Amino acid sequence: MYDRIIREALPLGREISDIMNKGNSHHERIVLPDSTIQRYVGLYEQSNGKVMNVVKEGNAIKVSGDWLPTAVLFPETNNTFFLPDYDVQLEFPDSSSLIIYENGKQVMKINRKQN
Repeated sequence: MYDRIIREALPLGREISDIMNKGNSHHERIVLPDSTIQRYVGLYEQSNGKVMNVVKEGNAIKVSGDWLPTAVLFPETNNTFFLPDYDVQLEFPDSSSLIIYENGKQVMKINRKQN
């Protein structure tokens, strides 16, 4: 929402928004086997009960949930995915959790929801 206001209200709004949102790191998209991406598909639950849904979207993952907008992240390694134009990455360190990084710093670890 703020991006839209900045982009439309200020003469240099688009440039300001791009600078605010664009991370400093460069990401290279790779292709992963479907079976690798499928390992990460599922529901992940924060300690406060909010849930993130991870689904396969082509050769990427799509995340959505109670507290975040829907976004498609692309593979960078076998277990890390990035959000284009933003310095946000998801890492799957094991089969039971994911870690969210923003600007290279860990901001959250979420465990896979138990059935």
